Amino acid sequence: MSHSARFLGIAGSLRQNSYNFQLLEALQKSTAQEQIDLEIYQGLSTIPLFNEDMRPVEKRPAAVLNLCEKIENADGVVIATPEYAQSVPGVLKNLLDWISISPALNEKPVAILGGTTGIWGTRYAQASLRHTLVAMGAFTMQRPMVFVNDIKSQLPTPDQPISPDLEQRLNAFAHGMKKWVRLHAKD
Repeated sequence: MSHSARFLGIAGSLRQNSYNFQLLEALQKSTAQEQIDLEIYQGLSTIPLFNEDMRPVEKRPAAVLNLCEKIENADGVVIATPEYAQSVPGVLKNLLDWISISPALNEKPVAILGGTTGIWGTRYAQASLRHTLVAMGAFTMQRPMVFVNDIKSQLPTPDQPISPDLEQRLNAFAHGMKKWVRLHAKD
């Protein structure tokens, strides 16, 4: 791969300044060292509720078509998921339902990570997300896995730097992303 790898990052939360959006921003610093261009998707709130009546391409909302095009043009996707009720947030599942009716994620390298203020660090949500991505035909990165618990104390703020442990884990994750894309590069 002669160019830097291009990833589209998706945070599975609508909350302004969500922890998982901040986690993707922290990951951006690590990806720069790996020659990865990480664009963080900003349009999650524009994706309407999935409606099977809109399956034909000509009926799909412009926001969905735009997202699928961004995914198809990326070398890989990274999803940062919160965990709600031991699963992925409804808004993220809705987005995946829309994407599932297109070929956008089929054989696309995808990396997942996530953080929560609780002690489990999105283990259940990531397992659920991994299951859905496999069903969609995505090549889901197996490791390193990044489950961030007590995320509030680990992310950088104006008063504190990123925790050294999280920074190290994100660096390893970014390295894994680069290797995963190389492994699944289409000639």
